[in-house]
Amino acid sequence: MAGESDTATHESCQNREADLTSRAMPSRAVLAIALLLPLTLTACRKSVSDVISDLHVSNRTDTYTYQLDPGTHSLTTRDHWHNTGTTATLEIEIVPTSGIGSITIQDASNGTVLRQNVTETGTFETDSGQAGDWIITTILSNAEGVLKFSIKKK
Repeated sequence: MAGESDTATHESCQNREADLTSRAMPSRAVLAIALLLPLTLTACRKSVSDVISDLHVSNRTDTYTYQLDPGTHSLTTRDHWHNTGTTATLEIEIVPTSGIGSITIQDASNGTVLRQNVTETGTFETDSGQAGDWIITTILSNAEGVLKFSIKKK
């Protein structure tokens, strides 16, 4: 089982990298990124590689799990998740002790079916949406501690 989780996490990271590198950018944008990236990284509490090692995602059809290890995090993640159903259940198991954050779930037609702040644990149901590739966006700002949640087809 551990090998499967590692493989899924690796595949999720590869999908993010492929998504980022598959888009062609004009040369001005590349230059702007090259100039601003060092400033952005020095403003962060952790390096990009530290955040990636702290983040554990398992992204399988009809089941998605997300865990961000202890630390202070300000980040945005956006994953595509395949849901064969029209509704899903979000279960937030552990929330950060401070800071702010939210989880937004969009269905295959890009309609928002759930937006939930990560201030309390609990189980939350999405509105009905279109089956297919859903988008899960997690935003954290100065979130101290752990965030752990799962989303499953209902």
